[in-house]
Amino acid sequence: MTQLSLDTVPSEVCPYVDFIDDGDNHCNNYGMASVEYQPLGEDSEDHQFQMASVEGPYLHTVTAVAQPLPELPVYVPGIQKGSSKLFTRTPPAWVGVHLAEVVSTDKLLTPADVRRRMGVPASTKLLLLAYGKDRLIENIWPRRGDVLRRLAALGFDLVTSINYSIWDIHPHPEKIFNVKRSLVIYEEMQALGIPAVPHVYWYSRNSMAMWASWLNDNSVVHAIAIDAQTLKATDWTTFADELRAFRAQLNRPIHFIITGPVAPSRIAELRHIVGSFTLTNSYAGQCAWHRTGLELVDDQLVTIAPTQDIAKLFDGNVATFNQLMTTFGRR
Repeated sequence: MTQLSLDTVPSEVCPYVDFIDDGDNHCNNYGMASVEYQPLGEDSEDHQFQMASVEGPYLHTVTAVAQPLPELPVYVPGIQKGSSKLFTRTPPAWVGVHLAEVVSTDKLLTPADVRRRMGVPASTKLLLLAYGKDRLIENIWPRRGDVLRRLAALGFDLVTSINYSIWDIHPHPEKIFNVKRSLVIYEEMQALGIPAVPHVYWYSRNSMAMWASWLNDNSVVHAIAIDAQTLKATDWTTFADELRAFRAQLNRPIHFIITGPVAPSRIAELRHIVGSFTLTNSYAGQCAWHRTGLELVDDQLVTIAPTQDIAKLFDGNVATFNQLMTTFGRR
């Protein structure tokens, strides 16, 4: 769907001029429905109520508190439930778990023992990547107090804030509200003692600058999460350019936790842009489950002869990504 403008949907006043770039008049939500829920538009009946529920659209109403956070490795493999067969040789130092693995979509139930559910050894640290489909995260929002308390009881070693969606087809109030919701979730996680990092994302150069300003003002934040899982090939150049501009606006080193990239060329580019960072993806584990090994040959990931020993494959695949991050990624 093409973006609407004032030529197609007249609007005398857009209340979000501070958040959007010059020439962007996309405020109303006429004809802009989501597959799973109705996005928030300037003309939505509950528009003002929803914005008030997060203390308005500006980020400065949230203040981070200092928290001791664990040191992360350069690569954290993502896993699914029941992954114990991957760990029979070498217990990994860290693994990443996505939100849908520990919170059910409709009933919002959580497991009594997350390590048992995931098949993770006691010595392995757990990173919860609180990324999920719209149906799950929208259901969590009105019941987040209860859900976050139960997540706190599961004892994750590090948790990212929830990434409420921002799509090009959505009106700006929806995007602005979702960015603020994610930061509110981060604040509420910290209040519960959850070791948390904010999920950072933007939809304009102005919103990018607001994020940079918030981070510069909240110097106790030493790590942030960025989800790059849904980027299409045609979007990568724009993402890299924007990430470069964002990094240039920060007044201190910040550790990035970036989820998604697999291609060595993209990993190398990220190293050049942000320096040292932690990469998370599920590719090492997925390939192991499919009896596929990975090696780095001539700066490319290639598959090697399959074997039935999935634990050996998993260890090798993780080692390959560590190589990508520590050697190839620094060129």
